[in-house]
Amino acid sequence: MRQSPRTGVTNVTDIRQMSDARSERIVALLIKMYPTKTAESIQADTGIRASTVRQWMSRESAPNFRALFRLMCAYGPELLLVALDNPPAWLDEAARREEQRKLRAGIAALQAKLERA
Repeated sequence: MRQSPRTGVTNVTDIRQMSDARSERIVALLIKMYPTKTAESIQADTGIRASTVRQWMSRESAPNFRALFRLMCAYGPELLLVALDNPPAWLDEAARREEQRKLRAGIAALQAKLERA
């Protein structure tokens, strides 16, 4: 966030640009998670209307705080990691652990399927 050297006031344009960049990162993550039927899948996970998610995807609007909170509750540290411009180190570690947990669960599911075959 840039501040005017003369007044110390934050430049509103910079805040908007950061918000746009943050929104881009969030939308990219959501599309990565759900390449097809993205909006409908997000609605099922969070209760956020699919029409609202489609507006984010078309860049007509950006997630507000309430939506961002719902997304964080549904998608955990990975979402928060992309939402923050300078995430703390502990968050990176939390996201890594969550990814490992998901991978282990996937391996266990495949192992169970293999044993049934």
